[in-house]
Amino acid sequence: VVVSSVEESSIWTGSQSGVISNASGLIVADNGRELLILAKYSPLKSSQFFRVEFADGSLHQASFKQKDANLDIAIFSVAKDEISDATKEKIKIADMGNSTRFAQGRTLIAVGRPFGYDNGVAYGVASTLGETVLHADGEYEIIVTDMPYSENGSGFLFDIYGKVMGYIDANVVGHSAGAMVAYGISEITNEIEMMSNGKHVPYAGILGMMVTEEASELYEIPVGLYVTEVEKDSPAMNAGIQSGDVITKIGKVEVTSLDAYHDALYKLEAGFSAKFKGQRYGTEEYVDMDFTVAIGIKE
Repeated sequence: VVVSSVEESSIWTGSQSGVISNASGLIVADNGRELLILAKYSPLKSSQFFRVEFADGSLHQASFKQKDANLDIAIFSVAKDEISDATKEKIKIADMGNSTRFAQGRTLIAVGRPFGYDNGVAYGVASTLGETVLHADGEYEIIVTDMPYSENGSGFLFDIYGKVMGYIDANVVGHSAGAMVAYGISEITNEIEMMSNGKHVPYAGILGMMVTEEASELYEIPVGLYVTEVEKDSPAMNAGIQSGDVITKIGKVEVTSLDAYHDALYKLEAGFSAKFKGQRYGTEEYVDMDFTVAIGIKE
């Protein structure tokens, strides 16, 4: 589908004069009352009014449900009782694939706005798998394709069986020799589910790398998440966490990997505080530190 941010006067009309911007959307769920649609957040955030165009060209008022500004994605909803039976016959809930099992060299179909305009389609292969990109509070595997990069590109990658394999975003990385890049869809399933249920995606604002047992012995740094950056005005910064600190626990959960940190954070709720344990290098050695982090959401 196409999700548009619009002026209030153009919600119910086919006129493009009131359209502020568009984003490619994917119908990811049906909760019985609404169809839930995943789309890129930043092109749509400047308006309070939204419209969805389905495959048959029908237009419907949409509501903003939830966002994750960290990954620049959002969920929008359309009331099912406002959708005609004829339109319902033309649409389908997306079939999510397992991007972690996708193989290098397999065929991919890019759909949506891969070149920055609506209804674009491209064909290619997964040229590189296993690369990752760091965001606040997590590390995400990406799919690098042999299809050309577009500065305004967005949309979705499908395999030849119609399963969704990736979410295309030109801003995933800087990027990769002019190639189209996508988040593996399995990497962002938790965020999609949270937003679809109207929940905030928990945010602390820490970027870092893991210190393994081997690295700990070699560099004499404690095992845990080594903080390389704390985002400005983030909950972590407000709690006093600094670059160079090593986070070892969230609550009672030991931080043994980035995934463990990410999973522990996502079991918390925005608006509630959590105890982070860590270590900071003092004058001669690392000393224990306790932080109270007020879990928030990224704006």
